[in-house]
Amino acid sequence: MSKVAKGPDSPYAWWMLAVVFFVGIAAPINQFKVPPIMQQLCISLDVSLTTAGWLMSVFSLVAIILALPAGFIIRKIGIRTAGVLAMLSFVVGSLLGVFSTSPSMLLFSRVIEGLGMCLIAITGPAAISYWFTPAKLGTAMGLWGAWVPLGLVIMFNVAPRIGAGDWHIVWWTSTAYAVFALILFVTCYRMPKGTERKDPGKEPTLQSIFAKLKVRDIWLLAFAFLAQNVCQITINSFMPTFMGTHLGMSPAKAGFTASLLMLISIVSGALAGVWSDKINSRKKPTFIAMGALALLMLCPFSLPAEWMTGYMLILGIFIGIIPTCVFAAAPEIMGNPEDSGIGLSVVAVGQNLGMFFGPGLYGMLIENVGWTTAGYMIIPVLVLGIIATLMMRIR
Repeated sequence: MSKVAKGPDSPYAWWMLAVVFFVGIAAPINQFKVPPIMQQLCISLDVSLTTAGWLMSVFSLVAIILALPAGFIIRKIGIRTAGVLAMLSFVVGSLLGVFSTSPSMLLFSRVIEGLGMCLIAITGPAAISYWFTPAKLGTAMGLWGAWVPLGLVIMFNVAPRIGAGDWHIVWWTSTAYAVFALILFVTCYRMPKGTERKDPGKEPTLQSIFAKLKVRDIWLLAFAFLAQNVCQITINSFMPTFMGTHLGMSPAKAGFTASLLMLISIVSGALAGVWSDKINSRKKPTFIAMGALALLMLCPFSLPAEWMTGYMLILGIFIGIIPTCVFAAAPEIMGNPEDSGIGLSVVAVGQNLGMFFGPGLYGMLIENVGWTTAGYMIIPVLVLGIIATLMMRIR
């Protein structure tokens, strides 16, 4: 392969999308190794459900702090270097987790892994946006949007089986995938022809970067994504535990049933990309999906076991639509592909705030007001997300 490949919308662009996709899966594989074995972790580490919830929330802590700086850093060091740093974060963090002997040490390892999530959540869509014109970007982002669902499905079905006796095996597995992703990215990802920087004098100034951060619609988009992530990450984090403790499911069955949400979202996310391109709108699908989620959150923790399969499938249909539209809309809002990283860093702030507050606060709510009432608390957040979507001036 040539060192600098063909331009946007060439057949080679789909190969680059595949590379970024399989590299990106390292993030959810590391992120979602906790929920399917949360009960085992609570017993092994002698911690409460609240502390276990923070093993998910703390993953996003670094991403919240560094999301905006990460957009500037990626703009400076480039896509390839940022991708390498992201994968190294997963390798180092996961290895540290393997050798953790206390909850605090494991929490710290999750912070390091969170750095990788922060970088790849921005680098991945930015790397793809270079390769596709706006006419095909929705379709491309629809396929990219499956990175989180697929990683979650893998861990929800693999982790309970390999980690039933020893949770460390799950961490070794996530480390191995991160090493594979690092090698794949270094050897295969290329930038399109004509995107190499040739004139250092054209580097953006700090003033111009801050001007780009004043774009109103990118912040509204970030808030809408925050609302979706509060809903999604809460369900992902606690549904396996709820199914096991309240519905009597085995860890393997609970993990599989909970993973159906993300499994169907892979399909709905891909179709949402085609749909949004066809109707020439990112706003309408986002609004419809956000409204449906608000209604569906009336009942997740009060349904009987025999209804859970259908419920998770329906919820997954709408969960999958929003990330696709968000990742497609962010580069379009910013206008210039080189500024997509900055726009995506703002989106990452919203995403990671949702992932941070969702599990930690929900764990405390469960212990204080119960599962069902805690579920109702997510609805006002989604309503605010609907309002933010309506206020956005995007196509």
